[in-house]
Amino acid sequence: MISHARTFARSFALVALLSLPAARIEAQKVSPALLGGYDATLYKGRALPTEDRFSVRNGFQHRAKLQQMYLVLRANGTFTAGAQYAVDYRRASDKHPLPPLVDETVKGTYSIKGGTINFVPQKTSRNNVIRPTSGTIGSGGMKVTYLLSLATGTEVLPVEFRRNPNLLY
Repeated sequence: MISHARTFARSFALVALLSLPAARIEAQKVSPALLGGYDATLYKGRALPTEDRFSVRNGFQHRAKLQQMYLVLRANGTFTAGAQYAVDYRRASDKHPLPPLVDETVKGTYSIKGGTINFVPQKTSRNNVIRPTSGTIGSGGMKVTYLLSLATGTEVLPVEFRRNPNLLY
Protein backbone atom coordinates (compact mmCIF):
# COMPACT_ATOMS: atom_id res chain seq x y z
CA MET A 1 0.00 0.00 0.00
CA ILE A 2 2.88 2.38 0.61
CA SER A 3 4.01 2.44 -3.02
CA HIS A 4 0.38 3.06 -4.08
CA ALA A 5 0.15 5.99 -1.66
CA ARG A 6 3.44 7.45 -2.91
CA THR A 7 2.28 7.17 -6.53
CA PHE A 8 -0.94 8.96 -5.63
CA ALA A 9 0.92 11.65 -3.67
CA ARG A 10 3.20 12.40 -6.60
CA SER A 11 0.24 12.48 -9.02
CA PHE A 12 -1.78 14.80 -6.80
CA ALA A 13 1.11 17.17 -6.20
CA LEU A 14 2.11 17.21 -9.82
CA VAL A 15 -1.26 18.34 -11.17
CA ALA A 16 0.63 21.25 -12.64
CA LEU A 17 4.20 20.30 -11.81
CA LEU A 18 6.05 19.63 -15.03
CA SER A 19 9.78 19.89 -15.92
CA LEU A 20 12.88 20.24 -18.14
CA PRO A 21 13.62 17.31 -20.52
CA ALA A 22 17.08 16.48 -21.77
CA ALA A 23 15.94 16.81 -25.39
CA ARG A 24 16.79 19.92 -27.39
CA ILE A 25 14.19 22.65 -26.99
CA GLU A 26 13.01 24.27 -30.18
CA ALA A 27 12.49 27.99 -29.81
CA GLN A 28 8.92 29.15 -30.08
CA LYS A 29 7.53 32.63 -30.14
CA VAL A 30 5.50 33.13 -26.99
CA SER A 31 3.85 36.42 -26.17
CA PRO A 32 5.76 38.17 -23.35
CA ALA A 33 2.37 38.70 -21.67
CA LEU A 34 2.18 34.92 -21.07
CA LEU A 35 5.69 34.51 -19.64
CA GLY A 36 6.48 34.64 -15.95
CA GLY A 37 4.83 33.42 -12.79
CA TYR A 38 1.37 32.10 -11.98
CA ASP A 39 -0.17 31.23 -8.61
CA ALA A 40 -2.88 28.60 -8.21
CA THR A 41 -6.10 30.19 -7.00
CA LEU A 42 -8.68 27.41 -7.41
CA TYR A 43 -8.59 23.61 -7.23
CA LYS A 44 -11.83 21.94 -8.37
CA GLY A 45 -13.50 25.34 -8.02
CA ARG A 46 -12.41 25.76 -4.38
CA ALA A 47 -9.97 28.41 -3.13
CA LEU A 48 -6.58 27.25 -1.89
CA PRO A 49 -5.71 25.96 0.61
CA THR A 50 -8.22 23.13 0.30
CA GLU A 51 -8.63 19.46 1.15
CA ASP A 52 -9.89 16.61 -1.02
CA ARG A 53 -10.79 12.94 -0.59
CA PHE A 54 -10.59 10.18 -3.17
CA SER A 55 -12.30 6.88 -2.43
CA VAL A 56 -10.28 3.88 -3.42
CA ARG A 57 -11.98 0.67 -2.25
CA ASN A 58 -12.69 -1.56 0.71
CA GLY A 59 -13.20 1.39 3.05
CA PHE A 60 -9.90 3.11 2.23
CA GLN A 61 -9.36 6.54 0.73
CA HIS A 62 -6.71 9.10 -0.12
CA ARG A 63 -6.96 12.37 1.82
CA ALA A 64 -5.01 15.30 0.50
CA LYS A 65 -4.46 18.96 1.25
CA LEU A 66 -3.21 21.39 -1.36
CA GLN A 67 -1.74 24.41 0.41
CA GLN A 68 -0.31 26.30 -2.57
CA MET A 69 0.98 25.85 -6.14
CA TYR A 70 2.91 27.98 -8.59
CA LEU A 71 4.01 27.74 -12.19
CA VAL A 72 6.71 29.72 -14.01
CA LEU A 73 6.94 29.89 -17.84
CA ARG A 74 10.25 30.94 -19.42
CA ALA A 75 10.87 32.28 -22.94
CA ASN A 76 13.09 29.28 -23.80
CA GLY A 77 10.11 26.88 -23.57
CA THR A 78 10.86 25.54 -20.10
CA PHE A 79 8.78 25.71 -16.96
CA THR A 80 9.11 25.12 -13.25
CA ALA A 81 6.15 24.18 -11.11
CA GLY A 82 5.93 23.71 -7.37
CA ALA A 83 3.41 22.71 -4.75
CA GLN A 84 3.09 22.49 -1.01
CA TYR A 85 0.82 19.59 -0.07
CA ALA A 86 0.06 16.71 2.28
CA VAL A 87 -1.43 13.36 1.34
CA ASP A 88 -2.28 10.15 3.18
CA TYR A 89 -3.82 6.77 2.37
CA ARG A 90 -6.09 5.59 5.19
CA ARG A 91 -9.39 4.09 6.27
CA ALA A 92 -12.25 6.40 5.39
CA SER A 93 -13.27 6.56 9.07
CA ASP A 94 -9.82 7.75 10.22
CA LYS A 95 -10.13 11.34 11.53
CA HIS A 96 -6.45 11.92 12.42
CA PRO A 97 -4.83 15.04 10.93
CA LEU A 98 -2.88 14.79 7.72
CA PRO A 99 0.91 14.45 7.90
CA PRO A 100 3.09 17.58 7.64
CA LEU A 101 3.15 19.50 4.36
CA VAL A 102 5.89 18.69 1.87
CA ASP A 103 7.32 20.82 -0.94
CA GLU A 104 7.71 19.42 -4.45
CA THR A 105 9.23 21.04 -7.53
CA VAL A 106 9.16 19.75 -11.10
CA LYS A 107 10.69 21.10 -14.30
CA GLY A 108 9.96 20.46 -17.95
CA THR A 109 9.07 21.97 -21.29
CA TYR A 110 5.88 23.53 -22.55
CA SER A 111 4.44 24.49 -25.90
CA ILE A 112 1.60 26.85 -26.74
CA LYS A 113 -0.58 26.57 -29.81
CA GLY A 114 -3.46 29.01 -29.95
CA GLY A 115 -5.00 29.08 -26.48
CA THR A 116 -3.78 25.58 -25.54
CA ILE A 117 -0.69 24.96 -23.43
CA ASN A 118 0.93 21.51 -23.23
CA PHE A 119 3.36 20.55 -20.48
CA VAL A 120 5.90 17.73 -20.82
CA PRO A 121 7.58 16.95 -17.50
CA GLN A 122 11.12 15.74 -17.14
CA LYS A 123 11.63 12.25 -15.82
CA THR A 124 12.53 12.65 -12.15
CA SER A 125 15.70 11.40 -10.48
CA ARG A 126 13.64 8.76 -8.70
CA ASN A 127 12.65 7.26 -12.08
CA ASN A 128 9.07 8.41 -11.61
CA VAL A 129 7.30 9.11 -14.86
CA ILE A 130 4.96 12.09 -14.75
CA ARG A 131 2.33 12.19 -17.46
CA PRO A 132 2.15 15.18 -19.79
CA THR A 133 -0.86 17.41 -19.24
CA SER A 134 -2.48 20.36 -20.93
CA GLY A 135 -4.69 23.34 -20.31
CA THR A 136 -5.85 26.66 -21.66
CA ILE A 137 -3.95 29.92 -21.32
CA GLY A 138 -4.77 33.60 -21.70
CA SER A 139 -3.22 36.90 -20.67
CA GLY A 140 -4.78 36.79 -17.17
CA GLY A 141 -4.19 33.16 -16.26
CA MET A 142 -4.56 29.51 -17.16
CA LYS A 143 -6.57 26.41 -16.38
CA VAL A 144 -4.71 23.10 -16.21
CA THR A 145 -6.52 19.76 -16.02
CA TYR A 146 -4.85 16.59 -14.83
CA LEU A 147 -6.38 13.12 -15.01
CA LEU A 148 -5.63 10.90 -12.03
CA SER A 149 -6.19 7.15 -12.45
CA LEU A 150 -7.50 5.40 -9.35
CA ALA A 151 -8.80 1.88 -8.77
CA THR A 152 -12.34 3.29 -8.74
CA GLY A 153 -11.95 5.25 -12.00
CA THR A 154 -10.44 8.47 -13.29
CA GLU A 155 -10.53 11.68 -11.28
CA VAL A 156 -10.40 15.04 -13.08
CA LEU A 157 -8.26 17.53 -11.16
CA PRO A 158 -8.65 21.08 -12.55
CA VAL A 159 -6.44 23.87 -11.21
CA GLU A 160 -6.83 27.55 -12.12
CA PHE A 161 -3.82 29.86 -12.05
CA ARG A 162 -3.71 33.65 -12.00
CA ARG A 163 -0.80 35.66 -13.39
CA ASN A 164 1.52 36.91 -10.63
CA PRO A 165 3.97 39.57 -11.87
CA ASN A 166 5.82 39.40 -8.52
CA LEU A 167 6.77 35.73 -9.02
CA LEU A 168 10.14 36.10 -10.72
CA TYR A 169 11.78 33.60 -12.98
